[in-house]
Amino acid sequence: MVFLLFLSYLLFHISYLDSVAGTAHFSESISRIEPIDLSNASIIADRAHRMRHVPLPGLIPDKNGETFNSITQDLADQPANLIVLIHDEIQAVAIEVTTIRDDEDLLRLNEFEVYAWNSEKWEFLGDTNGRVRTREVDSRVGLLVDLLPVRTQMLRVRLLGTERESDTYAQVREIRLFSSIDDVPEWDVSNRLQTDHKGNNDLRSEATAPVRDSGSLDSGSFPQEAFEMRLLTQWLLDRGIDTGFRKYHDEPTPAGSFDPDKGYLGYVLSFMDTMLEFGTDRYGKTHSPIFMSILDVRTLEHPGYSLPTTGPRQHDRAHFGANLQFDIPLLEAMEFVSEITGDQRYRRAGRDYLQYWLNQCTDTATGLWPWGEHVYYDVYLGQPESSQYLNHEYNDDPPTAFWERAWEKNPEAVLRQAAGVRNHIIDFENFVFNRHAWIDRPLPVPRPPELIEQLRRHNLDFPRQSGYWIRLWAFLYDKTGNDTYISWIEEVLDHYDEVLIPHIGLLPVLSEKTYRPLPDRPSGSNVAIALDRARPYLEKSRIGDRFTGFTVPYTDSLHHLLPDSTPEVSFGKRKDGSNPVGYATEDALHWVHLYRRFGDERFYDQARTVAEVYAAIDAIPYDDYDHIRADLFATAIQLMLDMHELDGRGQWLSAAEKYAQWAIERLYYNGLFLGATNSWYYDANLRVSSFVYSLVRLHTVLKHDEEEEHVPPLYFRPSRAGF
Repeated sequence: MVFLLFLSYLLFHISYLDSVAGTAHFSESISRIEPIDLSNASIIADRAHRMRHVPLPGLIPDKNGETFNSITQDLADQPANLIVLIHDEIQAVAIEVTTIRDDEDLLRLNEFEVYAWNSEKWEFLGDTNGRVRTREVDSRVGLLVDLLPVRTQMLRVRLLGTERESDTYAQVREIRLFSSIDDVPEWDVSNRLQTDHKGNNDLRSEATAPVRDSGSLDSGSFPQEAFEMRLLTQWLLDRGIDTGFRKYHDEPTPAGSFDPDKGYLGYVLSFMDTMLEFGTDRYGKTHSPIFMSILDVRTLEHPGYSLPTTGPRQHDRAHFGANLQFDIPLLEAMEFVSEITGDQRYRRAGRDYLQYWLNQCTDTATGLWPWGEHVYYDVYLGQPESSQYLNHEYNDDPPTAFWERAWEKNPEAVLRQAAGVRNHIIDFENFVFNRHAWIDRPLPVPRPPELIEQLRRHNLDFPRQSGYWIRLWAFLYDKTGNDTYISWIEEVLDHYDEVLIPHIGLLPVLSEKTYRPLPDRPSGSNVAIALDRARPYLEKSRIGDRFTGFTVPYTDSLHHLLPDSTPEVSFGKRKDGSNPVGYATEDALHWVHLYRRFGDERFYDQARTVAEVYAAIDAIPYDDYDHIRADLFATAIQLMLDMHELDGRGQWLSAAEKYAQWAIERLYYNGLFLGATNSWYYDANLRVSSFVYSLVRLHTVLKHDEEEEHVPPLYFRPSRAGF
């Protein structure tokens, strides 16, 4: 009797599934599987308030090399989402999501549900609450879930849990869809998932049960729906799913040609006018004069999602707002352009940006500003944000003119920033510090021993960061006469005396990390420049003699940082993966800066060697690179102008113009400059503002004999991470 019932059940399912587009259910003996071709699909990650929406092509089968990681986001509080955009409508009957089993034998994903967009709402298709098939290869685990057969162009996988206690750090390695599937012997019907590690009898508690009838987009019926997820869905619907698909497969903007009648200043004015009209914050609840860090150059709008990177780490980009540190060269350029043209709109726009930033964006729990490599100001949310951690960091020492304007507009914000820097300090006994500091969590004073022990495991006391703090404290000592700043500087000097490398007279990259004990160019020399800038403010203070006694011998030792050979000529990271560090023009520009400050001819010789090689290049090998950043052109132009000012040889000025024209041909489009070649967006993180500044400087050098004074060199270089 049991056998007959089973046979009737089996025949019913075969006839049913044959009637729905030839699909078939799991059986125990037949091995046939038909995957859907996703080679032209896009997979987009939503990390709630972290990474947000960013394409992840590596999750598509046969496109290896990428992993989705939800990082610290607790999926129980805020599920993460993966959106699959398919160019043509498909009907899937099963989905495989591949995760991993970690070193503690815990699955990094064990709960998810799948929805399809059906033109009005998200429709539930299936989840891990039912039967789940698993297969394991080494540490990779595939989770196969049946889906209701619905035709769609957009699927949504909501990640709800892991076997980790905190439901964090979910990992997805690959996603596959199947149009038909008749059981595959290597798959196991696993009961392992049916009782999870938290003691639930089901895969998820009632509080996070799937919503079968999700309602309309605006109904709010999805539990824990993130604002950013609604933003992405609405963006796709406003433009059409197919348009949204193309946005993630965008062709780069076409190359143009340089118009000599427009001139370098003409391109700068076009860029600034476009930024003033379209580049400011028009997206938050309160619109503001700060500049968006990312803009689609075709629409002149913020895209509403995170764009693929052209080099920098995704979590270092200001995806949904502004990062003042990367805009400082642009604000400086606006000052000079107003002087050159007499049009005060540019100066006023830059100062309005700075005023708003100081008044509205810096009121944090620590006083630290949301700028640097890891945090920015999110205009949609109206608060500091990050794609990973809310970590403050100084990437370089802003020019004195910037600090003067900031002090004039809001001295309290500058004072809060200076005091907030103390949150970087791990141990006040020896001033061990971390270049990163929480913006939103002030550390207790004094530090408890257990906290010091915990923080010291991650100390990153790069000396250049402490040099930038000294420069700011010295500036404020000059403004206020407050001896507290002198005491703070003394603490740093005590730390320097303790960790200085005696036989070369330089500071180590990291004082407590044996794998990076020696100084390098950025850390070793940038601190010297910052100290030299601070020295005029401190010469008459009670530590004047001590400060000079440290800084002068230190600068005399910088020659130890010179390379033994000429760096390789490059324009960034090549397609074959070689030269991951960057390009020699950046280092050469640094040697010029050291020569100008300290007069050591060895620095000048090193810079000239690099400049001569780059000046002799007749064409950039674009085909060898996926992208060449705006910053490459900026450093090349600035280097050639420095060499022109130092020795006056004719080759330098013509080389500066050559790089400027190459850049304009490849980067200028629709009134904006791209962040890099072979892309379609402006990205401030790629130092477009430094490139704009270099064009203003080039213009004034060419016009110097006629009407205008030179724009000075600007060596402010916020971050070189991500190469």
